[in-house]
Amino acid sequence: MVKLLSARAKKKKSSPSPVIKQALEAKIAKLEAEQARKLKKTEKDSLKDEVLHSLLPRAFSRFSQTMMWIDTVNGLIMVDCASAKKAEDTLALLRKSLGSLPVVPLSMENPIELTLTEWVRSGSAAQGFQLLDEAELKSLLEMAA
Repeated sequence: MVKLLSARAKKKKSSPSPVIKQALEAKIAKLEAEQARKLKKTEKDSLKDEVLHSLLPRAFSRFSQTMMWIDTVNGLIMVDCASAKKAEDTLALLRKSLGSLPVVPLSMENPIELTLTEWVRSGSAAQGFQLLDEAELKSLLEMAA
């Protein structure tokens, strides 16, 4: 029986767009003054890459961690995140490390929100689950707004 716990750590660096814009505009103005001509769009795009690269050492760092539980006995991988995209990114990294990983997302017979709503309405949950004293039901449309 093999069960593995793994973590994916991610560090993302970013600079505020006004800082990038200000540095880029200053660099463009300086070069246009030196060369006495307007820069082409391709030149400006190239300068933007240079500016981003030069600001990277001073950029803000954001760290995130995603936990993953691998149950080889039952053939399951559980990724601890609410976002399907984040889960897929984590699995893509694992797939890249292993060379191949033929997995598909868990699918339900009925949408989970309908199942949970029915549990609350009927007052009884599926085997292995227990309803407590209160629940808050929200419309999917209300949550999207």
